Amino acid sequence: MFTTLFQLCFLFISTLAAFYLLNKLKYLYAKILLFISDALNVFYASIADPKEAGAFFLFLSISMCSFALLDFKEIDKIFLLTALVVVLFLISYFGIIDSDVPTPSDSYVQISFFINFIISILTSSLILYILIKLNFESEKDLINKEQFVLYISHSGFRIQSSQIMQ
Repeated sequence: MFTTLFQLCFLFISTLAAFYLLNKLKYLYAKILLFISDALNVFYASIADPKEAGAFFLFLSISMCSFALLDFKEIDKIFLLTALVVVLFLISYFGIIDSDVPTPSDSYVQISFFINFIISILTSSLILYILIKLNFESEKDLINKEQFVLYISHSGFRIQSSQIMQ
């Protein structure tokens, strides 16, 4: 009970802190704070549930979030956040932190595994969709700019050559 209350308080305080940072136009710090908060919550879930419940699936989605949230210019931070997720995964998976988890029923494990798997698949797919759409829009914008430059350069060339002929 205490750890769940602590987790909820941490989540609430980190969310308020992120809103404060957003209000102060500190977008990068707000994204990093939310990412770390989410990673720690997934970490808590992975040590609070038995391994068979599949909370580890969520580490993949959290890791992908760093690539979706941050700009490519922040690639060093992206890899640091991904490394944090890997470290948290290894700590929770190999049981470095001992948690007194009571043995749940088989139906709880199956339902929890199913829910964690579905959430992980849906969020990972959504993140990939966002990244693919962003890439598509960027390519389309570059193609339009290239066509415009080619049109201007060809039009300018015709005007200059026609002026020379006269």
